[in-house]
Amino acid sequence: MGNPYKQLKEWRNSHLQKAKTVTELNSIHDQVMKQSFHLSFEIVKKKYGPAPCEFTWFLVGSGGRGEQAKISDQDHGLIFHSNEKEALDYFLLLGKEVSFGLNVIGYPYCEGNVMCSTSLWCRSEQSWSKQINKWLQDETFDSIRYLLIFFDARMIIGQSESIHRLKNQIFQYIQYNPDFLGRLLNNTMHVKKGVGIFHQLLPETYGPHSGAIDLKQAGLLPYINSVRLLAIKERLLDTSTLSRFQLLMKQEYFRHVLSPYHTYFQELVTIHFKNSLKANTYDEVHYLSLKDLSKEEKGRLKKIILGGKKLMNETKSIIEKGVNP
Repeated sequence: MGNPYKQLKEWRNSHLQKAKTVTELNSIHDQVMKQSFHLSFEIVKKKYGPAPCEFTWFLVGSGGRGEQAKISDQDHGLIFHSNEKEALDYFLLLGKEVSFGLNVIGYPYCEGNVMCSTSLWCRSEQSWSKQINKWLQDETFDSIRYLLIFFDARMIIGQSESIHRLKNQIFQYIQYNPDFLGRLLNNTMHVKKGVGIFHQLLPETYGPHSGAIDLKQAGLLPYINSVRLLAIKERLLDTSTLSRFQLLMKQEYFRHVLSPYHTYFQELVTIHFKNSLKANTYDEVHYLSLKDLSKEEKGRLKKIILGGKKLMNETKSIIEKGVNP
């Protein structure tokens, strides 16, 4: 069953290493994932026949934001346009083949099971609408986490309209329940510290990554989480963090507040991209060895990580005050 994916895996491996920018790298990931999906779909069609209805396959996580590193796991979901049980059965079978194919090609299974091979992430649009509403009403940590994951959904196969309708459902709920933004905020405020009280960088102190700093947890996530919250507040549908920055900064208030953080984030994305090209495993991809950096580079990295913390505080202030630019 892995044979149809072998040639695509070889193409992927040869092209990813040649990418010169994050945009180029993620364009390659998109091409590979689309082709992998089509291979999976053909396998399922031969066994079970054509799809019973139209559908949309989307990526979430770094794939949804167009921010994948060279090595990335798989995070995705599926919306289909039928309420028949036969449709659910069909698309779960398709989801299992899609997840299998991506794993063969080089995208490890998501440890959190955010994949369309699971019933939570493979639903009819009507069922998705009910699930979104349930997450909104529950307000538990996991429900809010799933909402934030879904908000990064980006269409890869199909049409974007169903994703947009579901995101608008979130916007409408917040319009009538503005305090909910504060609950989203509370879910994202706890991130790994990258700089200590004496303004020293805080690398891992033991284990395989001893002496390296976690660029994802300590660096990228404070920016990604903060800008996502502001995008939700401003009802923006774009999914990439840089696009969200740019759209927010069209407003004078946000242009003044976000401009330095936008610059920091661009630098951090470049640092992360170049470092990820050296990685050989998914576990290594986010860790930057501090011994490889000059004194000046360490100083700049420190400023960027502290900038993420300051942006989180700015975002907290904006949401708690209910600022309307």
